Amino acid sequence: MPILVKSATVAILLLSSCLGSLQISGNYLPAHATSLEKQNPANIYRSVIDDSLSGTICDTNRKIITDACAQNDSVLDYKSLAAAKGDEANSITAKIFSYVERETRKIINFAGNADTSSEDRANALHHLGLLLRPMQDFYFRSNYLELKVEQGDPLRRTSPYDIEPLRLSQVGRDAQSISRYGFEYGDIDKTQPTAIQSKKLYEKATYHAIVKELAVKETQRQWNTIERLIKVKFPQKSAQIISALKQSKCSNSLKFEDY
Repeated sequence: MPILVKSATVAILLLSSCLGSLQISGNYLPAHATSLEKQNPANIYRSVIDDSLSGTICDTNRKIITDACAQNDSVLDYKSLAAAKGDEANSITAKIFSYVERETRKIINFAGNADTSSEDRANALHHLGLLLRPMQDFYFRSNYLELKVEQGDPLRRTSPYDIEPLRLSQVGRDAQSISRYGFEYGDIDKTQPTAIQSKKLYEKATYHAIVKELAVKETQRQWNTIERLIKVKFPQKSAQIISALKQSKCSNSLKFEDY
């Protein structure tokens, strides 16, 4: 059975650190250069996770993550996304952040027995996939990149792939606090490389390639956050738990209940 997360330290991390800014080190090869997704809406999410976590999490366990991520469209109402601006856009963004926090708690709950229970391990990975979908959609379907382009590049970066994901720890969780950022959704979907918005260029890189790299960085950041929370909550066996999530294969034939 999942272990309830009661630690005050973990609660604080869930509200700030789990969505906080985590500097990702190393040089990045643009994600679009490592894999070419086919014209299937689900493939972009699989491609992002493979680019992010291949070599970290074994193929069997990573498939559980990618399947959950590719199938999870319950967080965002895609009909409303067609023209979501103003208050409606702020509400959608707040919903994304709240959902990520809830899913993080579920992951940590299941992770408590992930070293010994294949079922709990699979559930933890499944909920990680659910968590990743709205965060990836935020970059693909919002005007986050467009706002960064409008702001210019005061640091004179040499590559558009150096644009960093949103520092979520600095963003309020209510719609009113979010409103000052000007996030919008609508006719700016960049999930497919052939879409009009996707083919726009910034410093010779397509918008699709740039937001895909942002989604890759965000996916890596969320996994790093999960590792850190496990170390805080289960210090005595965190190494075993993390190793099991990465490499101890679990059944991918389980029927998951998303609660």
